[in-house]
Amino acid sequence: MPTATRHATTSRAPAPRRLRAPARSRLIATDLAAAAATYVLCIIGIWVRHGGWTELTGGWDTAWASLSRLTGLITSGLAIVGMVLVGRPAALERLFGMDRLFLWHRVIGDTIGILLIAHVATGSTDWIIHSGLRQTISDFIGGEPYMGLATTGGAITALVILSSLKSIRKRLSYETWYFVHLAVYVGFGLSYGHQIVLGTDLAEDRVARVFWAALHVAAVACVAWGRWGRLARAWVRPLRVEHAIAVAPGVTALHLAGPRLKTMRAAAGQFFFVRPLRRGMWWKSHPFSLSATPTTAGLRFTIKSLGDGSTAVMALPHGTKVVVEGPYGTTTSAVLRDRRGVFVVGGVGVTP
Repeated sequence: MPTATRHATTSRAPAPRRLRAPARSRLIATDLAAAAATYVLCIIGIWVRHGGWTELTGGWDTAWASLSRLTGLITSGLAIVGMVLVGRPAALERLFGMDRLFLWHRVIGDTIGILLIAHVATGSTDWIIHSGLRQTISDFIGGEPYMGLATTGGAITALVILSSLKSIRKRLSYETWYFVHLAVYVGFGLSYGHQIVLGTDLAEDRVARVFWAALHVAAVACVAWGRWGRLARAWVRPLRVEHAIAVAPGVTALHLAGPRLKTMRAAAGQFFFVRPLRRGMWWKSHPFSLSATPTTAGLRFTIKSLGDGSTAVMALPHGTKVVVEGPYGTTTSAVLRDRRGVFVVGGVGVTP
């Protein structure tokens, strides 16, 4: 009688699967152009509605005040756009890439600096004409409600803009520049009150005032959710260092893994901001490109020793918690329009 043999079955871990690619942006370039045109028309419309054009063409006695109001509105309007860009909205980042968003942010910052000088100059001239130099100085340092705060806010904003000039920024460490740059939020906040209380554009028009307040709330929400909220969510579910392998002199392949990868979306060619949760390292992040197709088994970053930061990341021990923020970048296979492609690479830049 034949005997039955039972073969033991061994359970195998599921094979790693490629992460889903990030969703494409539903925006198109013409959407952004239409939104920008509407935004500009709204700002200019507020100024025109309250006699801005009439005052501008009515002689220098009223032109200074009109120019001060116009430059003030445009300065604040651009500041709102700059805050939105630094919030890294996914719809914009997926369409244009973070490098372009940062470029626009820098251009807006430079423009704000020029307009801020024009706003202060025209506003001071108008104030001096009608009140005299001594009274103007008194009003600007606190004699007029909210003007003391506005003066302080303008000075802080000017300091931040100056620190971003290439000739000055290259002399500062990134950490110093970054924390000085954060002070711009304080500058904008201190300047908000005088926009609402003084002048005729917002103080005497409830609809314009509500519209202006809504823009500021939306910008703050964009930064809170898109920038700090995204970082907080990544902080709650960090990855861990699986292993680090030296692949060449001064070059290490860092592998990160963790349960969060099951729900993460990323594609080859993108990059993350990597923030090790270790003493002296948790408060700053480093951008590294993926050097392998991201899968549920882990993310790989090939890092070259180019400074203290990258060298410290290369030496992270096994099990170290790491916050990864991203992914960012649009240079993925989605940009190819043909099955053929030419890649020009060099050094550690070959990783994408």
